[in-house]
Amino acid sequence: MGRLIKNILGLLERLLFFRPSPRGLFVINYHGTPETVLENVAKHLEYYSKNYLLIGPETFEDICRKGSYPQGPKPLLLLTFDDGMENNRHVLSLLEKKDIRAFFFVIPAFIDAADPENYLATVIRPGYSNSKETAPEDFRPMDWDTLRTLLAKGHRIGSHTYSHSLAKEDDEEKSRKEIVYSRQLLEEKLSAGVPYFCSINNTAVSIGPLQEQLIRAHYSFHFTTFYGNNYPSVDPLRIERINVEAYWNMNEVRYALGNIRKTLIKT
Repeated sequence: MGRLIKNILGLLERLLFFRPSPRGLFVINYHGTPETVLENVAKHLEYYSKNYLLIGPETFEDICRKGSYPQGPKPLLLLTFDDGMENNRHVLSLLEKKDIRAFFFVIPAFIDAADPENYLATVIRPGYSNSKETAPEDFRPMDWDTLRTLLAKGHRIGSHTYSHSLAKEDDEEKSRKEIVYSRQLLEEKLSAGVPYFCSINNTAVSIGPLQEQLIRAHYSFHFTTFYGNNYPSVDPLRIERINVEAYWNMNEVRYALGNIRKTLIKT
């Protein structure tokens, strides 16, 4: 769906005074957070803070273990960031001001690539361009030292596959490298447990029975691209998420999380 339509539906959402249901557990996923749109992301966070109870990884994991949701007048919201872009460091200052922790899903082959800009353009985002991304950090990954710092601050690091190349038709050797080896390498580099996996692109396209079996055998959490509300029962191996981009305006954010979109998807 184009941005213009999202803007119109998001504006309608606001004009009709739709509000989030107090019962909900929503997981947002971002990608890059360029410095050029950091003010925009700050507006997103203010909206979340006003309408949701922002929770961190520790609370989320506790909900998954106990199946018990904190009671309150607002739905819950968890933040995740895919691809491990270097420009994610800009959002960290915003998160720290609000005492928020998040999940960051990274790609080991991207981190270790000799030419990360070319790797991003040819493997991770072929054919993609964004006028908001102009700085070198918008095309490079966070390095291992930065990831260790994130862990020390209470954030979580997860696998976004080894190379960002996985399809449900892949054989076992390829799938094991993308799913199993990626965890082993992350744990070796970070000296920490990594029980979190995030599937790439469209989960329905990248994850088949073989890949799902490997994920279930080697991870405790699987963050998907499936849209939805993880309430009243969250499945830690099928966590549904809602995509929001850092450059979106507030009407687009309202649409992504709003009642109109939920109705459209159900129909």
